[in-house]
Amino acid sequence: MEKPDRREILSRVAAGTITPEEAAAQLDSIKAVHQSADTAIRKVQVVRRLGSLEIIGDASVRDAVAEGPHQARIDGDIMVFEAETADDWGGFFFGFGRNAGKEKLLIRLNPSLALDLQLQAGSCRVRGMEGPIRADVQAGSAVIEGIRGELNLSVQAGSVRASGRLDDGDSRIGCDAGSVSLQLEPGSSVRIKARASMGKVDLPGTAAINGIQEVTIGDGAGSLLIDSNMGSVRVTADR
Repeated sequence: MEKPDRREILSRVAAGTITPEEAAAQLDSIKAVHQSADTAIRKVQVVRRLGSLEIIGDASVRDAVAEGPHQARIDGDIMVFEAETADDWGGFFFGFGRNAGKEKLLIRLNPSLALDLQLQAGSCRVRGMEGPIRADVQAGSAVIEGIRGELNLSVQAGSVRASGRLDDGDSRIGCDAGSVSLQLEPGSSVRIKARASMGKVDLPGTAAINGIQEVTIGDGAGSLLIDSNMGSVRVTADR
């Protein structure tokens, strides 16, 4: 199904089938798509404060499309989606009203693109991505499934449950007063080095020596560095 053009959106507003707020969100998406037409998008950045977010890798999408209250813009080769509350804008959020932070935002993007996720006090589910994933989770919760590229997690007073295959590149997990669970799927090939400072790290089949744990999964083609500070990180591997 093709996305409506600008004239069709305005006609729907005039007919009363959509609200002006919904029209504003759709017009923003069209503007972002037109801006990206002449630019090769390399990364999609998503900023979410409060509320629910779902990100799905979809090979039928050229770059990324969003459904739900958001603002979209192009910054060089990065497409940025922001979903914030009215309070972030001094009590007024143009186009979406005060319920913006309570509504779910769904983003579908090409799975080969890099994903940069910034989540604060919200919930998020990511699945089907093949490119590198960077996620900064603060006082929120995230589920990341089907990892195929590099993983860079920063968790502060939040929780992340992740699963997938690490077999190349340099990945990292930093956990401060939060929790991370990572399940490595068959085919993973990674050297893991972990350090815990007033925290806990649980790796498959290893015991800490002077606070350092090291283990190799498969041939160790990739690397994963884990640093837990007053947090808990658990890694399991399907062999």
